[in-house]
Amino acid sequence: MARRAAPKANPTTPRCPHYFQQVSAASLQPEDACDICDHVYYTKNEHGDLEIPVRLACGHIFGKDCISEWLRERNTCPYRDVLPPNQPRTCSKCRRWDRRRGERSHTVIVVHASEMFRAFKEKLDELAADDKKLFGIANGAKTKLLDEFQWKLREYDRQFHPPAAFARMMDPMLGAYDRRKVRRELGWGMFKMIPHTGPAKRFTWSLDVVEDGELDSRGGIPWITQCIREWATEMLEEFSHEGHNHIQEGYEVKDGTDDVVWAVRSIVGYRRNGDGTVTYKVRWEGHEHWDVSEEQRWVPEEDFASHDMHEQYDHAHGIPPYRRGGRRWAIQGADLAKKAPTGTAMKKRKVRDDDDSSDEEEVYRRSKRLRNGP
Repeated sequence: MARRAAPKANPTTPRCPHYFQQVSAASLQPEDACDICDHVYYTKNEHGDLEIPVRLACGHIFGKDCISEWLRERNTCPYRDVLPPNQPRTCSKCRRWDRRRGERSHTVIVVHASEMFRAFKEKLDELAADDKKLFGIANGAKTKLLDEFQWKLREYDRQFHPPAAFARMMDPMLGAYDRRKVRRELGWGMFKMIPHTGPAKRFTWSLDVVEDGELDSRGGIPWITQCIREWATEMLEEFSHEGHNHIQEGYEVKDGTDDVVWAVRSIVGYRRNGDGTVTYKVRWEGHEHWDVSEEQRWVPEEDFASHDMHEQYDHAHGIPPYRRGGRRWAIQGADLAKKAPTGTAMKKRKVRDDDDSSDEEEVYRRSKRLRNGP
């Protein structure tokens, strides 16, 4: 029988999360053990198998069986270090992982405000220590960013959100209703563009967090967006929850209050009411996940937590400025009767529906009617 040489890895094949190299016993200390199962390397485990140490692309060493099991469910290092991106074209395990993504699409992040805020603050500090020139933030801008982040997390505490929606909601630029104002307040340094692929790539994230094409535009995105995506990936691993019926209500724990803040991704239409007020048609953040009725997409102007949020939309569509408790249009008695939304007169209501609008304002609404989320 002819001897066959062992196959060698193609040096041009890109590395992926499943790439690792066996570590020789000579390069280890006698007491070195796998950090996942605590078995000493090159000794037999409880299954009678030899604990073979392997080194991941990030440099960490684990038992081969343990890390293989870990990577079936995740594409990150157990220590959250950067691993190469998935390579479904060249790796069968990456292909299987991608296929299973559809099965995981019902998985949502459960917001735990305190723990998540602490993790985000630590990530910013680690990045600044790694490369202060690229990731350093002025103290004033950092304080504003962290204050906004903490406020959002507290408002969303114990809510369930799809991972991609959660990353967008927390992004200071994608979630902004006035992006120029955000740039002025936080400074241009926070929005430096860096590649999201290739040798200069500095972050990694789960495919579950990358669902919006806008995030991957122009071959590069702001480093703060990449940072938030990676942070959301880590939060998905730590605070995920499988989708069961009770999750459709949008909350893990109800605190008994009728007043709830929920995020809206954009305003896509409006209608002018007979009393001179406006009702907006919105796209709820995470609308792909929730079963939202057509009625729940229409939000009265008084239900917005901040009326600055629809100011730009009003200006772009010729809507008079909002006045609390007052009408935007002067309506005479005859006019009011003619425009009252009753019977067939409903067809005469002024309705604008721009569902394909690319507006990316984020609106936070307080509403008793949708106390359990959309």
